[in-house]
Amino acid sequence: VVTSLKWNATGITVAGVTGISDTTPDKLNKPQGLSIDSNGTLYIADRNNCRVQKWLSGARNGTTVAGQSNGTCGSGPSLLQTPQGVIVDSDGNVYAVDTYNNRVQLWSYGASFGIMVAGTGRKLFVFIVQCSKRSKKVLLSQVMIPYFEIMNNLYNTLRSSMQYTVFLFPSTGISNSGNNQLSFPRDMARDPTTGTLYISDYFNHRIMRYLVNALSGTVVAGGNGPGTNRTQLNYPLGIYLDVTSNSLYIANYYCHNIVRWVIGATSWTLVAGDINGMSGNSSTMLFYPLDVEVDFMGNVYVADTSNHRIQLFQAGSRNGTTIAGVTGISGTDPYHLNYPYALKLDSQLNLYVTDWYNHRIQKFLHQ
Repeated sequence: VVTSLKWNATGITVAGVTGISDTTPDKLNKPQGLSIDSNGTLYIADRNNCRVQKWLSGARNGTTVAGQSNGTCGSGPSLLQTPQGVIVDSDGNVYAVDTYNNRVQLWSYGASFGIMVAGTGRKLFVFIVQCSKRSKKVLLSQVMIPYFEIMNNLYNTLRSSMQYTVFLFPSTGISNSGNNQLSFPRDMARDPTTGTLYISDYFNHRIMRYLVNALSGTVVAGGNGPGTNRTQLNYPLGIYLDVTSNSLYIANYYCHNIVRWVIGATSWTLVAGDINGMSGNSSTMLFYPLDVEVDFMGNVYVADTSNHRIQLFQAGSRNGTTIAGVTGISGTDPYHLNYPYALKLDSQLNLYVTDWYNHRIQKFLHQ
C-alpha cells in the first residue's frame, strides 16, 4: 500500500538526449505520447521522427516498433505522419494515433506495417503561411471551403518571423466529422478487457468510442461544438479511462481544465482547473493542460504544459501541488521541464514525463 505522495524533484533522463533532436536510435524529436508496459518498457510517440520507439528500462537506445527508423513520414501502411499518442497492450501490440493521417493504426507485435482500426486515413495537408501580424485563428467555414485553423502558439513554427503552420482538411464543411472519421486525433485510451478504444477527436471537440473491428465510432463525450458549457469540450487532448467508474478523465485543453465524463452521461463534472475556462499559474489553475493520469487511490496527475509543471490533485481536491518542474519556468536541467506533454505512472508510482521541447523522457522517482 502506497501512503507517500512525494517524488524526487530531480528528474532522470531515461530516453533521448537533452536538447538534441535526431533520428539516431539514442535520440528523439519532439516526443509526445507515452505508454509503459508491466516490465517498465517505454513506448514513445516520437512525433517529428514519425515513428514509435520502444525503450527498454536502462537502455541507451530505442528500437522502432511503428513507422520507419530513419524518420520517413507518410500515409502508407508502413508509415506514420507525426504520431502523437501511443498505447501498448499486454501482447506487445502497438496502437499509434497517426494524427496527421487522421487515423489510428494497429501494429501487431513484430509487424512491419500497421492496420487502420479507427478513422478513414484522409490526408491532412500542411501549408506554411506568412503573417504580418500575429493571429490566433483563421476560419473559412462556408460549404466546400477548406478549414484553416491556427492554434494559439502551439503550431507557431517560427515566432520571430511570424511564420505559422496551417492545416487544410480535404473535406466539405468544417472538418471530417462523420462517425467513421477523425479530425486531428491526439490521444486515446483502451479498455484492456474489451479492447474498446476511446479517441480524443481534437478538431471535432469530442471523444469517440470504437469497438473492436467497428467501421465507425460513437460519440461518448462532447460533439456539441467548442465551448465552456458542461455539455461541450474545447479541443480535448489527453484522456484517461477509469474502468472502475466507467468514466473518462479529459484534458480539456482550450478550457484550461480537467473534466470527468461518465460514459453514458450528457455532461462533465470539473476535476481541476477553472470551470469557466480561465488560465492561470496558481495552485488551483492550469494553463493549456495536455495530459491526465489517475492512480489507484483516485489522485489526479496533470501535465500543466504551458506552466512547465506536473500537478498532483489529491482525490476530491481542486488545489494542486507541483511534483515536477518549476511553475512558469522552462529549462534543460534535471529539475526543470520544457512544455511537458504526457505523463505515466508505473506500479511503484514512479513518474515518467515526456519533456516535449527538451527531446527527452524524464523519470521522477517516488519516495
